[in-house]
Amino acid sequence: MNISNIKNVISIRKFKLFLSIGFLVPVVLVYSTNIFESYLFNISKHFYAGFFIAIYLIIMIYWELKRPYFIQYIDEGDKITFRFYSLLIIGRKYKAYEIPKNSFKSFSIKMFFFNREESIILSRKTPTGIVDYQPLSLSAVSEIDRIKIKESLLKIVT
Repeated sequence: MNISNIKNVISIRKFKLFLSIGFLVPVVLVYSTNIFESYLFNISKHFYAGFFIAIYLIIMIYWELKRPYFIQYIDEGDKITFRFYSLLIIGRKYKAYEIPKNSFKSFSIKMFFFNREESIILSRKTPTGIVDYQPLSLSAVSEIDRIKIKESLLKIVT
């Protein structure tokens, strides 16, 4: 089974691009013209620019808190492979987990972001004990693909 959330990743990136353009245009208009200052409520153009920037920052912080990841899950052959990278602006690193099916112990689901988003934690048996991998946020993975990943991992565990 090969599951990838590349379509969701592309739509998230498009959304962020259009959001940036959508908030940049009003800020440029505020500072390059007197439309906002003379026709609307007689408020300073700095207030309008600050208002647009504040809304933009709130939306971007919301997306940063969701911690979306590109995830590709492959369970073909004798290995489980998770390839992933963060969609955050800062700290993007391309990583992969390859776990032999015979040493895969378990997985757990942890809720975060006000119990609205899921992250998955994989566990592996090693000669020195059990190792838990870094949690992977499933916030950018569709609900159907989340269910498929969980069912596939359950089959491997049992």
